[in-house]
Amino acid sequence: MSDNEFTEKMLDEWAHDTNLAFIVKFHNEIRRLIGNEVFKFNNILEKEVDPNSETSQSYRYAKNLYIETIEPNLCTATYLMMFSHLEEWLLNIQKSTNRKVDLNIAKGCISRFKPVLRDGLGIDLSSCNSWNWIVNTENIRNCLLHANGRINHTKDPNKVKNLVKASKKALAIKNNRICISGEYISQFRANILDLVKLAYNKQAI
Repeated sequence: MSDNEFTEKMLDEWAHDTNLAFIVKFHNEIRRLIGNEVFKFNNILEKEVDPNSETSQSYRYAKNLYIETIEPNLCTATYLMMFSHLEEWLLNIQKSTNRKVDLNIAKGCISRFKPVLRDGLGIDLSSCNSWNWIVNTENIRNCLLHANGRINHTKDPNKVKNLVKASKKALAIKNNRICISGEYISQFRANILDLVKLAYNKQAI
């Protein structure tokens, strides 16, 4: 690897780590602001003399809106942002590999990069836990994007339900829709970082 190639590789790694970190910081900051608002509403409600007053009902509605709608939507948005980031990174990997490999266009957004990682970088994907985790979560992504999280509108509802069950409460189903938790986002981030580290190690050989 030449000095220029090494420098470009290091810049790519830095950009990837920074972009992913910014997504996580965005999530954490918005979650902090949501928590502040819920805390404020609780303080107001505790001081209300009549819990059935119009004011109390208004603040209770606002509190529930933050907890039951805004925070879950934040988790979904963060998850999809991370997915988009991962796809961008894989496209960069495809362009930077010494051996040019075509995408498997018959597969989904992430699965189509399998030949790039397997043939272009020589990664044994059959034993790569991070890759297998990411390929599985592609089903969750598809459910969110193509069916607005509605499980019974997906091509294989049972597959999605099995992934929810296997997630050990990191995923949930509410009103027949997928719910993403902060824990699931943390798992996704960890698996992205593991795959990225493995790919960059292979590039350095």
